[in-house]
Amino acid sequence: MFSLSLALGFTGGLLRACQGAYKDSPYEPFQSSKFIRSLIFGSIGGIFWYLFSIVSGLKIPLAVFFPLVVFFDSIVTEMYKRGIRLENLSKYKMPTIFHVNGFIIHNRYVRILLILNIIIFLILLYPLSQVIVDKVPLFFQHRPILGLFFGFIAGVLAASGGASLDSAWEGFEYSKFLRSVYVAMFWGLILTFYTTNPGLIIYACFGLDRMSIEFNKTFVKKLKSGKFKATHPTIPHWLDLREKLLHPYLFAWAIYIFLLASHY
Repeated sequence: MFSLSLALGFTGGLLRACQGAYKDSPYEPFQSSKFIRSLIFGSIGGIFWYLFSIVSGLKIPLAVFFPLVVFFDSIVTEMYKRGIRLENLSKYKMPTIFHVNGFIIHNRYVRILLILNIIIFLILLYPLSQVIVDKVPLFFQHRPILGLFFGFIAGVLAASGGASLDSAWEGFEYSKFLRSVYVAMFWGLILTFYTTNPGLIIYACFGLDRMSIEFNKTFVKKLKSGKFKATHPTIPHWLDLREKLLHPYLFAWAIYIFLLASHY
């Protein structure tokens, strides 16, 4: 099981790495270190959830395990980029580090403190979700209600996080906010066929929200990354080169669809 967890972690990291490189490579030089970073974070995520399942005594279905890995990779990557990494921000329209209503938090220690608070909040979501279920068990005895409710929680939190980072530059858009809510609620409903653990549903919905929305934005609509100042590709030859990233990216999606269809 450890080897399988590590392999799924690597695959989740591969999905995230291809997604990020595909979106950004026409606007900034492709960096193998960033690509490998997601592979490492995803693999660590696989190990983390493997250990979590052992310590908690929970058997996590693989169809839930995969988006949990994507959630882990997403959170760790964002915390690293926004709180720890030091980078020249001149190429960005929207800074990639923490800010408050557009005012950048330059103090690295304050940013790290903010990271700790976010991590504590995310950890507390797990027991709090179980407390909610225990308080009104009759309400949550129906799986669709359970999935829709905790998918809604995940969607609101994901949308709120995105709005807090982007709205100072792009303005608040209700359509974008509600998009995350609807997508997470949809996946919450699907996940109840595999688990009734509310905490895992919230975390997995976070991961599936990112997977689905980024797939639509990056690979279907092929929207430009909004964080760069450049309005046109500054490295245009990567518009063709990046198409090679589609194969491993779609392979990772195919693995997840197989897990869903096989009911693992």
